[in-house]
Amino acid sequence: MSGKLRRSLRQVLKRYKMKLLAVGSLLLSTTVLASAQITQKGKIYSFRLNLTKGMVYTLKIVTELPTPGQKKPTTLSTTTRTTVVDKVGDIATLNILTTGMLAGPNPKPQMIKVDSKGTLVSGQIIANQGVLLPPTPLKVGQSWKSANGVGSPMGTGNAQTTYTFNGLKTIGGQKLAEVGVVMVVTGGISMTMSGLTYISVKDGLIVKSDLAAKMANPSATKASPLKLIVSVRRS
Repeated sequence: MSGKLRRSLRQVLKRYKMKLLAVGSLLLSTTVLASAQITQKGKIYSFRLNLTKGMVYTLKIVTELPTPGQKKPTTLSTTTRTTVVDKVGDIATLNILTTGMLAGPNPKPQMIKVDSKGTLVSGQIIANQGVLLPPTPLKVGQSWKSANGVGSPMGTGNAQTTYTFNGLKTIGGQKLAEVGVVMVVTGGISMTMSGLTYISVKDGLIVKSDLAAKMANPSATKASPLKLIVSVRRS
């Protein structure tokens, strides 16, 4: 790589650093707790967290963003490792360590508690939200919504998310629940994100998620929106 290209890449990454941290806050908040047990009764499906003490699982999040003047995008990787340190009744205590570019400098483990629907009982995780599962049983094609305040190094905003249960799919020999996700963030952060998430019916953990995000820069109205492709994979 030439010195000119390296300088150009550093300038791009510096320009996008705060944006990426903001996007990372949102993306990590929607993936790190993605563990749901899915049961079916007739045409009705129920979702609940299925966490057991001692469980450890890891998710790898890869973010691609276009680099001006280059054919290949810049790729940034982030990893979350979640350990269930305790489970009492309906409440699970989780230790979450996030590392990588989108985690920011000097990452530290977070201790939180969630109930069987993924509702945060105590502690704070990234954007102060976890995966919000449907509060009641639902049929294929039905949706549920969530509204949350979000925070990042760029400021605060309000996220309105719509989830749609698309039914069960068999992919790579695994039976998965497909969930469509559409998130719109307004306020100090302006962003839209949409895509699909797949959850394993067998063990209840996220298998993969593919999302596309577009984020505006509120401090530079003439700047082009930052477009990202995000993939999440269980490892």
